[in-house]
Amino acid sequence: MTGVKAAISHNFFTRGGEMGKLIQSINWAATPLGSVKTWSPSLRNSLSICLTSPLPIALFWGTDLVQLYNDAYRLILGRKHPQAMGQPAQECWSEIWDAMQLILEGVLHTGQATQLDNQLLLLDRYGDVEECYFSFSYSPIYDEMGAIAGVFTTVTQTTEQVLGERRLLTLGELASNTAEVKTIEEACRVSIDTLSRNPHDLPFALLYLIEADGKARLIKTAGIDRETAASPTSVDLTQDMETWCMARVSQTKQVEIVNDLATRFGTLPGGVWNISPAAALVMPLFQAGKSGLRGFLIVGISPCRQFDSKYQDFLILVANHLANAIANVRANAEIELSSIANALPVLISFVDSEQRYRFCNRAYEVWFGRSATEIYGKYLWEALGESVYEAIRPYVQQVLTGKQVTFETQAAYKDGGTRYIRATYVPQLDSLGTVEGFVVLVNDISEPKLVEEALQQSEERFRVLAETVPDILFIATSEGGYEYLNPKWYAYTGLIPETSLDWEWVEAVHPGDRQQVAASWLETVQQGHFWESRYRLRSKDGTYRYFWARALPVKKDSRTIQWIGAIADIDNLVRAESALRSSEERLKLASQAAKLGTFEWNIQTNQVFWSEEETLYGLPAASFADEYRNWLQIVHPDDIEQAQQDLLQAVASCTNLDTEFRIILPDGSGRWLAAKAQVFCDSNNQPFRMIGMNEDITERKQAEAEIRQLNESLEQRIKERTAQLEAANKELESFSYSVSHDLRAPFRHIAGFVELLQKRLNSTSLDETSQRYLKTIATTAKQAGILIDELLTFSRMGRTEMRYINLDMQQLVQEVQRDLITQTKGRTIYLHIEPLPQVQGDPSMLRLVLRNLIDNAVKYTQTRTFAEVTIGSTNNEDEVVFFVRDNGVGFSMQYVHKLFGVFQRLHNESQFEGTGVGLANVQRIISRHNGRVWAEGIVGNGATFYFSLPKLSKKESE
Repeated sequence: MTGVKAAISHNFFTRGGEMGKLIQSINWAATPLGSVKTWSPSLRNSLSICLTSPLPIALFWGTDLVQLYNDAYRLILGRKHPQAMGQPAQECWSEIWDAMQLILEGVLHTGQATQLDNQLLLLDRYGDVEECYFSFSYSPIYDEMGAIAGVFTTVTQTTEQVLGERRLLTLGELASNTAEVKTIEEACRVSIDTLSRNPHDLPFALLYLIEADGKARLIKTAGIDRETAASPTSVDLTQDMETWCMARVSQTKQVEIVNDLATRFGTLPGGVWNISPAAALVMPLFQAGKSGLRGFLIVGISPCRQFDSKYQDFLILVANHLANAIANVRANAEIELSSIANALPVLISFVDSEQRYRFCNRAYEVWFGRSATEIYGKYLWEALGESVYEAIRPYVQQVLTGKQVTFETQAAYKDGGTRYIRATYVPQLDSLGTVEGFVVLVNDISEPKLVEEALQQSEERFRVLAETVPDILFIATSEGGYEYLNPKWYAYTGLIPETSLDWEWVEAVHPGDRQQVAASWLETVQQGHFWESRYRLRSKDGTYRYFWARALPVKKDSRTIQWIGAIADIDNLVRAESALRSSEERLKLASQAAKLGTFEWNIQTNQVFWSEEETLYGLPAASFADEYRNWLQIVHPDDIEQAQQDLLQAVASCTNLDTEFRIILPDGSGRWLAAKAQVFCDSNNQPFRMIGMNEDITERKQAEAEIRQLNESLEQRIKERTAQLEAANKELESFSYSVSHDLRAPFRHIAGFVELLQKRLNSTSLDETSQRYLKTIATTAKQAGILIDELLTFSRMGRTEMRYINLDMQQLVQEVQRDLITQTKGRTIYLHIEPLPQVQGDPSMLRLVLRNLIDNAVKYTQTRTFAEVTIGSTNNEDEVVFFVRDNGVGFSMQYVHKLFGVFQRLHNESQFEGTGVGLANVQRIISRHNGRVWAEGIVGNGATFYFSLPKLSKKESE
């Protein structure tokens, strides 16, 4: 844009701020808008409103959509200003023109205003792509003739609002999601999973926790895989050269920006952005209330946002939330432990890995006569004294290795004496499995009261056991009357103690079993030995189930003082036994019907036991039951070696036997048998038993032989028929080629002589009908020539040798687009070409495919004022699918089977010219590439044509 000063004085320029002055300084006569003197009133009025408005406003005027804007809009342009003034919109906004063009032209063509809120635009305003959000209002500007001459655009930048809401949502989810976590592992997992839901600000994240050995271990990642160059599972913090600078951060305890990520690691995940981050922030995670570090949070910085103070504050808040989540887990655990520990009479304390007291309960304070504050932080030897510490030191060393320790010893008491205690040291492990300390539990066992407490605990344990076990428990007197039944009895029978205790329980036994059970129980009580009985017991719904009752006497001085017993529900077992017996009987019948026989071979004694169903050999089972070699005598001589080899190999390797062989029946006929068996081996891998079955497979073998003969005959017939079809196809192609080739010259002569005749007749008078006849001859000859050319191409596609190379389909489409420029001249066609992959194929053939499909799309959209054609692809596992989509006249899917046939047309030739050969050519070419073609369409709503190309390995493509 030239900067020639124009001597123009207009009031609205002088009131338009800096942009008014800039507009006044431009030589508009050299632009598509022309001299300011020629500007229409509608442009002047719109520009006057624009320049005096405090809101960012831009005007896009004329067919070139020349851009004019005010002072407020300049901030949106960034470094595009001042060149953007008077610049066509497509040049100024090239990076977003695909989206912007549709909106602007939509307003120009429809006259409808458009409002778009919080739209993401990736702008290149300051040299780098930037994530920006705007709300736009597009309104048509009408000229004095009522036609739409431009677009009035108001813009509000909402970037800070969108970023703030998004980041606030992440912080809120982080706080709420970690509020109820119970473990450090869960806190880490939930936190990083939450961060992964904001890939705009957090392209990737790495969470490391510090272990006791000074190494940082990778706990969880988001947006990046584990065990890459940028995500090592373990980092030695004593090494200064580690890539993420965690060693330096652990010393400075300050956040640090790591730049040059591409140099350090190569390409890294960019979250939602298709750009590798250039920098990342390493943040220390502090232990709650302490200066020590718990770990590190490493977060990739968005490549599409400037790393300003707001961005950094957000990331630091994320790190603080994560550290607090980990700290809260430990704090909650310590609070619960403290509350429980203070309520217990047992001495409880916690000692860290450095052997310092970190907690003592009230019982501990009472024992030593010192407050927890006095003991806190002291080493064991300082609090207990050297002599006591030396006595317990072996146990301390053992528990610090991760093993629980229980021991008894004497300990000093506050009155100066000693008491005998039982102490248990329980190691406390952190999330990494490292011992961070141990819990000390001390019981004073020197007082007789401890015996009473132990008895109470024992009774309580029995009560809990009696109420939770699945069986019915009972206690009976020495005379046999029940004095206790657990809740399971009452729940099952529905009885109450008054109808259950003493001997009343017998009434719940089935009448058929009652007398025998009562007599058996009475005899056992009198003799004082173990008792067991199986009987049916009535439930509260009146049904009966089988139970198994057992009881043992409790004796004192060889005299029974009590009975303790259990009654287990075995009804399912009894029913299963009954079902098993029925199943065995059914199996026996099924074996007979299926011609099956079972056998068992004792390998150590060499004895073979046959089932009574073993009639497959035509001999009684006893006739060769002594040794397995008797069985070999009736195996067909041709199969003995293989059958014996399979048998001995299965025995030697302790694997299953699966073999087939023939036997000779007593009448001299043969029979095929299959033998399947399992070999059982002892702990030394020595075989001792084989159990298996025989099956008569004679009919199957006969059927297999017949099928093989049939298959051989069928394969021969298929080969012969295929050869005949291939020969006929070649003859048909040769005939088609010869006919098309021989017809080309005559039709060219006709067309040529008709043209000469027309030129000669131009100088003479010829009536209108004769001229129409002559024109019809010329047109028909031309169409026939085109059809012959298409047929020749179709014939060549089946004869031409394939030449596979790597093809850039994007470039091939652009070449076809250039070839169609003359055909589309004068039409408004929006051609959208999506990014296309490289493939392997014949370049000339695939170019013809694209030419035919795109030419079809252009042809069948000629009735549309605004034609739109889209060319794209999808990448599947084994193939790449390409498509050409248009908004043309479409077609009915009931005729889709006709589309790719020769001379098949679905539309009137007078409306859409064509030969009906193009799509047949497409199908033949793609078929030769081992691909597929298909189409979808809706009448009046356009069509989509697809073709697929298989992905070839390097070897195949060669």
